[in-house]
Amino acid sequence: MKTIIYLMLAVFSQIGILHASSECTDAEEAFRITFTNGVLVSSESALLSKEALKKVYGTSHSGQEIEYDLAYNYTHGPFTDMVQAADQHLSQYSHEVLLWLHGVGVIPDWFLQMQQRLLQAAYVANAPELTDHVAKYRDAVLQGRKVLIVAHSQGNFYANQAHQILSSSQPAVPMGSIGIVSVASPANRVAGGGSHVTHHRDVIQFVPGNLATNWTLTDLATGLPADDLGFVEAHAFTGTYLSHGYDVQGQLLTLVAATLSSLQDPPSVAGSGPVTATLTWDTGQSDVDLHIFEPGGAHVFYAQLQGESGVLDVDNVTGIGPEHYYTDCNQLQVGSYRFGVNYYFDHTKESLSDPSRPVTATVLLGTPGNSSTTTVTLTQHLGNAGNGSPTLVGEIQVSRISDPGNPNRDGQLSYDIVTY
Repeated sequence: MKTIIYLMLAVFSQIGILHASSECTDAEEAFRITFTNGVLVSSESALLSKEALKKVYGTSHSGQEIEYDLAYNYTHGPFTDMVQAADQHLSQYSHEVLLWLHGVGVIPDWFLQMQQRLLQAAYVANAPELTDHVAKYRDAVLQGRKVLIVAHSQGNFYANQAHQILSSSQPAVPMGSIGIVSVASPANRVAGGGSHVTHHRDVIQFVPGNLATNWTLTDLATGLPADDLGFVEAHAFTGTYLSHGYDVQGQLLTLVAATLSSLQDPPSVAGSGPVTATLTWDTGQSDVDLHIFEPGGAHVFYAQLQGESGVLDVDNVTGIGPEHYYTDCNQLQVGSYRFGVNYYFDHTKESLSDPSRPVTATVLLGTPGNSSTTTVTLTQHLGNAGNGSPTLVGEIQVSRISDPGNPNRDGQLSYDIVTY
């Protein structure tokens, strides 16, 4: 019976795929440029910086569309922000940086040490946004986009840490699709071998261990080095690095263009979608089927390979698997994806009326940054009779976060795996 169904699918496959593509299309944008800000910056100012970058660079590169996003680094006040930076840098909490931030005299050592102990203890609680940043970058790559992080000041610590987390994460993320351009960095490196620019008047040069200055800031009106520009003012992202009045803007845009050109297209491989399921089983010469019930009502299985937002791209009929389902398009549905298995047939038997060998089925459910495995033992092959009511083994719940006060999370998708 399955052979007849496969022949019919071969004849009508183009119709089915065209119909599905009208409801579930890949993202138009090939690139996502994400800006991440430095210390003491409000969310409103960070959004303005992102928009300024978009206005100056534009919305396309080499004929491919760019979308822009913000990975916001929250401010918690001067002391806490600097302790975060010091902890990320693994450097000392310096008098010089405190003087820069506060414009006051020398701070006594006893007070400095007290603040350091108290505020470092609160660091983890005050910086949950790093997890949100990582999720942003991972989701963008899994949706087929090449990601460029433009990081300013303390935002470079977040970019480097996010890159490190992603490079060792499971499911794996293709790191060749993620790049960093570092602006005025207090860090001592750019993760992934990215580029940086820090001009000679930037106050960040006084932070111990920072990336060295590599640009002489020039006033375009006079053609002379901008030695009269104050160190703190020179640190500004939009006011200096994106300003049309200084030549550093051209250098920054050159680095952005070069990094975008170097990024690799994310590979279209099994397991790379935001929602995935992989079925295997332990008994050869048997056929176990994976069934998926999508939020919109589509039932995806061997007789209906294409759903409204996902596809069953691997269906094994005589071995021990795998069978594989994934969603990889831009219009991932919000709601519950339910997963089940049906013991279709034991090929060592003559018919369904013969007692079948038991099989143990294993289903791996995956989402960005998380996965869970569940097993079930099936004792009776059911054939077509089991298609309508497969044994349910788990679900993935996809929801859209509503948090207008948090630009890192508002509108983003969250994923929860439930196994039965």
